[in-house]
Amino acid sequence: MVGCTESGTNGIEPSDWGRVVGNALSDRPGMCASGQAGAISGGIDGIEGAKIFGNYIYEYGCPNTDKLHHTTYITIRDLVNDATLAPPELGWNYLKDNYAKNGLHFYDENVGGGTDCGQFSGDILIHNNVVVNQGGNGISYESACGWTQDARIYNNVLVNVGLPVDVDCAFNCGSTSSGIQVLDGQDNGILGDVYIYNNTIHTWDSQNQSTTLQSCIVLRGSGDTAQVYVNDNVCYTTLDRPFLTTFAFSPSVNHDDNISGSGNAWFTTASNPVDAITPTFDASPITTDPLLTLTGSQISVGTSSPLLEQSSTTLTHDIYGVIRSSASSTGAVQ
Repeated sequence: MVGCTESGTNGIEPSDWGRVVGNALSDRPGMCASGQAGAISGGIDGIEGAKIFGNYIYEYGCPNTDKLHHTTYITIRDLVNDATLAPPELGWNYLKDNYAKNGLHFYDENVGGGTDCGQFSGDILIHNNVVVNQGGNGISYESACGWTQDARIYNNVLVNVGLPVDVDCAFNCGSTSSGIQVLDGQDNGILGDVYIYNNTIHTWDSQNQSTTLQSCIVLRGSGDTAQVYVNDNVCYTTLDRPFLTTFAFSPSVNHDDNISGSGNAWFTTASNPVDAITPTFDASPITTDPLLTLTGSQISVGTSSPLLEQSSTTLTHDIYGVIRSSASSTGAVQ
């Protein structure tokens, strides 16, 4: 059975105002999840107000999983009515050793007779998740059809993300190798703001996929409406990989002026880096060794780390439940 695949494999589909809490999800032995769904995947008929908390997704997919299949997949894709739904929330999930493209994946596009794809009535919250050894991006927030809500991506830990996906694909494979990706698609992809703060990203694109966007944080697409605020994050690598990349499909689009923020830590142990250069938008970067220790999937911060008591965040707890002081630490770990 090794090498056999399923089409459209779906682990759990949320229900409107339902709860997906504390489940363990993986592939069946010898199988390879593929298609256009995910271990937790929902659309127009099942994601309104859903809470997806504390799930363990591991060893889902294989190196040949289709690029359209994801570890998790949240979309609206309203065919006719361009519905407005209460937003779902993803928190405290643990994703480990997954080949299916992108760990926490939000994407929408317009299909059918609607003029838009639908949107959410409040902020999308993606927080307190741990993603380890992930094919594709650790977190991917994408729209090609006019999402107007804001998104808040915070207090997440990403370790060794951006691994190769869909390795047998011959055309338009869509391999992505970054920590957090924002896709502003077409003319009106993301109309709301995206706030990325107090995340810790430790190693991305460890396999040097030179044909992909291999950055800690990426803003890409043909749209030019998304405003992305990047504050108090940690990007740490032992390799010479870009910290932040903007990429437009049209020469008339410049994403550089869509990104702002400060107080982020940008650090590589590589000697004489060429690509791992501190982004110019950050007026108060931390560029000295953050003194991170990685034990399994858990990150700790040294007692003399420059990350301590530097953040202006209003978060009450760190990723591990430790109470944050009034002068909080940069990144997800207090």
